[in-house]
Amino acid sequence: MSKIQDALQKLARARDAATVSRQYAVPATPLPAHAAGASEPDTLATGAYTADALVAAADPATQAAAAAHAAPDLGVAMDFSAAPDLGAAAQAEATARTAPAQFTPERFSTVPPARFDVPVLAPLDRSCRRHRILLEGSAGNSKLVKRNASALAAYRMLRTRILQRARAQSWTTIAVTSPAAGEGKSMTTLNLALSIARERNSNVFLLDLDMRNPSICRYLGVKPPHPLLDYFRGQCTVSDTFFSIGVENLTLAGSLTGTDQSSELLSTSLLESLFAEIREHSTRPLILIDLPPVLRNDDTLVVAPRVDALLLVLAEGDSRRDAATRSIEVLHDYNIAGIVLNRSRTTMTGDYYSP
Repeated sequence: MSKIQDALQKLARARDAATVSRQYAVPATPLPAHAAGASEPDTLATGAYTADALVAAADPATQAAAAAHAAPDLGVAMDFSAAPDLGAAAQAEATARTAPAQFTPERFSTVPPARFDVPVLAPLDRSCRRHRILLEGSAGNSKLVKRNASALAAYRMLRTRILQRARAQSWTTIAVTSPAAGEGKSMTTLNLALSIARERNSNVFLLDLDMRNPSICRYLGVKPPHPLLDYFRGQCTVSDTFFSIGVENLTLAGSLTGTDQSSELLSTSLLESLFAEIREHSTRPLILIDLPPVLRNDDTLVVAPRVDALLLVLAEGDSRRDAATRSIEVLHDYNIAGIVLNRSRTTMTGDYYSP
């Protein structure tokens, strides 16, 4: 029995049936059916859990259909339970891996911007709204941000969990993938990058390496100065591809068109050169990488050994349990920073700051 299956069984024994029915991501023992005698659902219910991490983020479009009569409340299903007892040695190892880095004033002070002279491109409000990008500042998109305060809170929680692990382990490169297409990984990656940049303790670089179906520039409604694809083809330099959207401490690179030769391009040493250039010209860089779905092609496996950790995005009601299980098995040899459950229908009830 795998570590994740064992963890899920222990989680189930520790919680009442009503809670357990919302706290699974991959099958272990047979999962609760929706009604007596009903077959198990093929897609994932609310919650995402691994032996040593659980993170979740909301899709800002999810709950309008479920509660059309009410104002949108876009909370998240989130559980930061301690890791199950996996034995003293394993527990000690998990504690060492996840312990927060020791606080020093310089570690958390505001970092200077990266030393790249990049053009500033203006995102299209219409495109950001359509793709649920929580970009503050513009008049049109500020309404989306205000309406989805719970989603922003979820991304801040996700940001904190990721940064704790990154700083404890000195991670500088984190790639994001999902089992299949349409599960919200690009939206999650972009919103996470925005959230980390707002903290202003890291220089965030967002690289769209889903070269078969690049989405980041399209979601923002911008045309990059040079496609990132051109860099891997040897047609421009690294710095030529970078641009800003006016968010301090955030630099992006991506493309609008794809290629069928992505794995061949990603397998070259140009990827390491890209990382090295970023580290040379920025203070405390954190490189977030949008990768293709892990079960779709070999691109993620080409990049995975060359990054510090991976984040797996699942979508409630869309991700299949067998695909989630298979994805975790495929990525078993690499550091998994956590699992994000996107489009969660479980909300944060009440407002601590309301009178």
